[in-house]
Amino acid sequence: MSRVSTRLNESIAVAQQYFDELADRLGEIEKGNLGEGAKRKRLEWLLERLDRKIVEIHRALSAKVSADDESPFLGMPASHAKFLREKLLPHAKLLQTAHLKASGSEMFLELLEDIDTEGSRPVWNAIRFTADYTRQMLDDEDERQWEVRIVEDALDQSWFRPDRWQNNLRALRPVLVGRDESSIPPSVRFRLTEVYRAFTFGAWMATIALGRATVEFGLIHRASHLGFSATRKNKYLMLNDLISQAIPKVPTLKACLIAIKEAGNRVLHPRKDQNVIPSPKILRSEALECVRATTQVIEVLYAE
Repeated sequence: MSRVSTRLNESIAVAQQYFDELADRLGEIEKGNLGEGAKRKRLEWLLERLDRKIVEIHRALSAKVSADDESPFLGMPASHAKFLREKLLPHAKLLQTAHLKASGSEMFLELLEDIDTEGSRPVWNAIRFTADYTRQMLDDEDERQWEVRIVEDALDQSWFRPDRWQNNLRALRPVLVGRDESSIPPSVRFRLTEVYRAFTFGAWMATIALGRATVEFGLIHRASHLGFSATRKNKYLMLNDLISQAIPKVPTLKACLIAIKEAGNRVLHPRKDQNVIPSPKILRSEALECVRATTQVIEVLYAE
C-alpha cells in the first residue's frame, strides 16, 4: 500500500499556500512583469520558496517511481492530489523559470529541460570499472571470478542499457489519486504497472498497447460512476464506443482518450493508411505521451 509521506504532505500543503497567493498573477509572471518595490520583493520571495518546494516534491515523486514497488499509484489526500495534477505540476516549469530569471540565474534554465543522455553511459561505465577492478584484485583461482564473468557477459549484451532505463524512469511520475490504491481494481492497477515497466525498459509499442488496454479497463470499471452503461446485449462496448460515451461526461479527457485510442490502433490494428512511425526516438516520444495521457485518464476516472 503506497501512501504519501508526512514530509511530502507538508511540502504540498506549504506549496499550495504559496501558489494560491501567486495564482492570480501567473499571466503577469509569465510575461516577466513582477512589478516594483515591495510588490516585486514579495513575488520574488514567493517564487524562491515555491521553487524549493517544487524541487522537494519532484524528488519525492521520482523516488516513488524508482522505488522497488509493485504499483505506480501514490495515494494522498484528495485535495493534495487535485492541487498537484491541476495546478502545481502544470505550472511548475513556468514558476521555476520565473524564479531563475528574477534571481539572475538564467544560466541554470537548461536544467529545467529534458536532458538527452543518448550516448552517455555513466552507470554502465561504473559497472564496467567495478567489474574490471574486482577481477584484477581477485586471484585467478578465486571462485568469485565467475561472478565477475557473469557481470561482464551482461555488460556485453545489447539489451543491457541501464543508463537508458534510468533516463526513461526519470521521465515518469507516480499516479496521483485521492484514495487508497486498494480501491482501484487489479485489472487497472496491474496493467498500469506494466505500462510503466514497459516504458522504462524501452518497449515502446508494448507501452502504447498496454496504455490503451488500461484505459479500456478503466472506462469499463468506472462507467456506472460516470453515468453510462459499458455493456450492450450483455457484451462490453468496444473502446471507440466507450470513449464516445465517456467524453460528454468528462470532456476534459477528450484529447487524451482520442490520442490513446489512435496510438493504440496504429500498434494493434494493421491498416494501409496508418503505420507506426519506425524511428525509435519518435516512438519513444509517442510512448511517453501515451503514458502521460493514460496516467491523466486514470487519475480523473478515480479522483475523489
